[in-house]
Amino acid sequence: MAFFSNFLFFFFVCRDYKSPTIYQ
Repeated sequence: MAFFSNFLFFFFVCRDYKSPTIYQ
């Protein structure tokens, strides 16, 4: 569970850090 939570956190941080191109 901890790994999954960290993965989601890392994913969201990277998505916000980079340009929201992937999000769109």
